[in-house]
Amino acid sequence: MPLKKITDYTAGPGSIHFTVPRNISTILESYEFFASVSAATNQLKNNSITIDFRNTAFFDSNVCSIMGGIIHKLILDNNMVFLANIEPEVDDIFQQNCFYSVFTNQVQSSAPSFNTVIPCNKFSAHESELYLQYIEDELFSRSGLLQMSDLLKNKINLSLLEIFNNAHEHGCCGELYVSGHHFPKKKIICLTICDMGVTIRTNVNSFFSKQFKGPEAIKWAVQYGHTTRRGNIPGGLGFSIIRDFLRVNEGKLQIISSNGMWEESKGIIFDSKLSNKFQGTIVNLEFNIDKKYYILTEEVDLKNIF
Repeated sequence: MPLKKITDYTAGPGSIHFTVPRNISTILESYEFFASVSAATNQLKNNSITIDFRNTAFFDSNVCSIMGGIIHKLILDNNMVFLANIEPEVDDIFQQNCFYSVFTNQVQSSAPSFNTVIPCNKFSAHESELYLQYIEDELFSRSGLLQMSDLLKNKINLSLLEIFNNAHEHGCCGELYVSGHHFPKKKIICLTICDMGVTIRTNVNSFFSKQFKGPEAIKWAVQYGHTTRRGNIPGGLGFSIIRDFLRVNEGKLQIISSNGMWEESKGIIFDSKLSNKFQGTIVNLEFNIDKKYYILTEEVDLKNIF
C-alpha cells in the first residue's frame, strides 16, 4: 500500500521527514509549508516520505485538496508515504471529507456526517462534466447559500470550467484536486482547487520569453482577456469573472503558483514571494455568505427594457 498511517514515529538520520505546523489553513505560513514539501519532493521517485502531524491541532478541510495533491503525486511517482501521529481531531477531518478514500483508494468507513464539509474529489481531463456536477452539488445547491441569477451562475460555471481546462491544457496535470468547507460562524464558504502541473509562472514566461517573478506572472494571469493560448482559441475568462464576482461579494481570491502568492480580499490586493516553489497551482475561492441576490449588470438593463 503506497500510503499508510502510523503512530509513535520518530524521524531517524537520513529519513525524508516533514513536520506539519500546528495550524494549517489558507494563510501565508501554510502555503509556505506546502511549497517547501512540494519543492523538496518534486523529483523524488521510489523513496519513503513521512509527513508527521504530531504538532498539528487544526487542519482546514478545504486545504485537504493541496495535501492530497502533493501526496497523490508522490504515490504516482512510486513513493511510499507515511502519515504519522495524526491527532484524532485531524483524523476526523480527513475521514469526514473523504480524504483517505479519494487519495488512497481505501474504502470510506462512513459517509460525511457534517453538512458543512465539501468532500475531496479529483478529476482527470475527460471528467469536466463530473467536475461541473460537483460544483453544482457542493457549491450552488447547498441550501441556497449563494443566491444568484441563472445567467450569473452559468458565467461562474464557465469561469470555473476554464480554471479546470487551464490546469489540464496549460498545466498538463494528470488530475485536478478539489475540496471545500462551509464555515457558518464566519459566514463564508471556501473551495480550494489544486493541480500539480506546470506553473503559471512557467507558462507566462514561456509565452513572453521573459522571466517574470511568481507574483508578477499571477498578476498578469488574473487580468481580463489574458491567456497563454495561441491562435484563435478563446480564453482569459477563468480568473477575471471570478475576481469580479468576489470583489462585489466582498470575498477572497488566492492564487499560489511557483514562488508566487497573490490575494485579493474585499478589493485589497496582497502578493508575496514564497521561499520555495510550489510545483503546481492552488486557487482558493472564499465566498461571503450574505442575504443578497446577485445578478449581472446586463440583466438589469434587460429588465429596464421589458
